[in-house]
Amino acid sequence: MKIYRCLNWNEVCYTDMNRRQVKIIVLLLGFASSSFAQNVKELLQNPEKYSFEEFNSIEDSIEKINFKLYSDVIEIHEKEAFNRKDTLEIIKTHLWNVWELDKQTALNKFNFVLSLSNSKDYVKYHTTILHNLGVYHYNELNDPVVALDYFIQSLKLADQFNYFTLITDNLNSIASIKSEYFQERQAIFLLNYSLNFATKNKRNIENYPTTYAVIVDNLAKTYLSINKIDSARYYCDIGLQYSKTINEKYILDNFITLNAKIDFYDGIFFKSRDTLVKYLKFGNDYEKLDSYFYLSQIGKILKGEEEEIKYLLKYDSILNLLSNPPLEQTFKVYNKLLDYNNYSNEEFMKKFIFYDSLRKHQLSLYEKISNDNFDIPFLKREFNFTKKKYADIFILIPICLLILGFIIIRTKGIKTIKKIKTLNHDNQIIIHQKLIEWEEQKGFLEKMTLNDLAKKLETNSSYLSLYFKNRNTTYKNYIYSMRCNWLISLVEEDPSLLKKKSTIQLAEMTGFNSIDAFNNAFKTCTGKTFRQNFNSKL
Repeated sequence: MKIYRCLNWNEVCYTDMNRRQVKIIVLLLGFASSSFAQNVKELLQNPEKYSFEEFNSIEDSIEKINFKLYSDVIEIHEKEAFNRKDTLEIIKTHLWNVWELDKQTALNKFNFVLSLSNSKDYVKYHTTILHNLGVYHYNELNDPVVALDYFIQSLKLADQFNYFTLITDNLNSIASIKSEYFQERQAIFLLNYSLNFATKNKRNIENYPTTYAVIVDNLAKTYLSINKIDSARYYCDIGLQYSKTINEKYILDNFITLNAKIDFYDGIFFKSRDTLVKYLKFGNDYEKLDSYFYLSQIGKILKGEEEEIKYLLKYDSILNLLSNPPLEQTFKVYNKLLDYNNYSNEEFMKKFIFYDSLRKHQLSLYEKISNDNFDIPFLKREFNFTKKKYADIFILIPICLLILGFIIIRTKGIKTIKKIKTLNHDNQIIIHQKLIEWEEQKGFLEKMTLNDLAKKLETNSSYLSLYFKNRNTTYKNYIYSMRCNWLISLVEEDPSLLKKKSTIQLAEMTGFNSIDAFNNAFKTCTGKTFRQNFNSKL
C-alpha cells in the first residue's frame, strides 16, 4: 500500500483556524477604517511616494480579505520595482503571485527571475528559485523528473554556500519523490542524513521544530509504505512526543492520525477506526483520502463488505479535488468498486482506465527517478570523510588497546563496572538502523543468541537488551515476531505452501527446531497455533 507523502507544500502548510479567524477579523476592521482605505487609494494613484516596506505592509493587510485589490497592488509593486531598477525587489515581486497564474505565464516569470538572480549577489534567491521551480514542476506540471533535477541543482548551491534550511528542504523533497517512485531505501537514506544534519545545525535552520517534525513524519510514512511497522512506530512515537513540546496542534494531529494507521497493521482495529473518524475533519483532502482508504480496510474486517464500500465511495467523492493522488492506492479502490458492481458501472470503469494509465506512466518514469547516482557532491564528500575517518581509527586501535590493557591491569580489583540502566537517544537510533539492515538480510531466520546479535550489530548485549526493553518486548519475543510475520507474509503470497510443505518443514524454514517451539511462537505472537491461523486456507 502506498502511503501519501506529498510534495504539495500548499497542502501541508496548515493554519490554526482560531488564530486565522481572529487575524482576518482584525484585518477587516483595519481595512474598514477610512485612513487605511485612503492609504490604499493614495498608493494606487501615486506609488512612487511609497517605500517598498510600505507596499509590503499594505499587501499583508489586504491579501486575505480582498484578493483582487491585493493583485492590483502587487502589479503596481512590480512596475515600481522596475522603475526604480531594484533587482532584489523585482525578484521578490515576480514570485509572490506566481502560483495563481496560468502555467506558461508562471514558467516565464520563474525563468526571468532565475536568469536575473544568476549572480553572486543574489545566490541565495537563485537557490530558492531553483527549489520553487522543483515544487512547481512536481505539483502543477506533474513532472517529477524535471522537479528532481531542480531540487538537486538547488541542493548543490545550498551546500556550497551553507544555506542549511534549503539543504534540508531539498533533501526532504528529493526523498519524497524517491519514495513516491518506489525508491524507499534511497529515500530512507536521504531522510536519515537530513535528520542528522538538521539536528546538528538546528540553530541555523529556519523554523527548525517544524522541519524536524516533517523529516520524522516522512521517515515514519516511508517505513510504513514498505511494511516496516516497527520502524514506522518508532519514528511515529518520536514525532508524537516531539510535537507535544512545540505546541503546534496540526503537527500533533498529523502524528495521532499516523499512529492510528500503524495501529491498523498491529491489529488494533477499533482504536484505529475511532481515531481516524475523529480526526477526519482536521486533515486536508489528501489526508482524508488516505484515511478513507484505511477506514475501508478496517470496515471490511469489522463489519464486512458493505462498510468497506461505504468508505471507498467517500474516497471516490473527493478524488476529483486532488491533482496528484496516490495512484497505486487509487487503482486498488476502483478495482474493488468495479468488482463490487460486477464491472457494470461505466463511470467507475472510466476512472479505473484513467488512473491505470497514469499508474503505467508513473512506472515508465521509474528508471529515470531510480538512478542511484545522486550526483550530490556533499554526500560523496561525507562518504569519503567517513572512509578516511575509519582509516585513522584502524591506525589508532593498536595504540588504544595497549593503553586500555595497561589501565585494566592497574585498576583490576579496585573498580567495578556499573550496570547500564538507560540507553540514550543516539544509541537507540544507531541500534535501530543496524537492526533494520539485519532484518532485510533475514538474519532472524538463523540460530542466534542475544550476544551473537549484539556482536553482529557492533554493540553490546546490555545496550541491546535495553533497546528491546524500551520497545516493551524481549529479544525472544522479537525473534518470534519477526519469524512469524515473515512466514505469514510468505503464505499470503503463496497459499500453496501450506499443501506443499509439512508443518515441520515450515518450522525449519522459519528457524525453529521443533513443532512445539514453532506453535509456541505463533501462540505468543497471534494467540493461535500456526495451523489455526490458516484454517481458512487449508
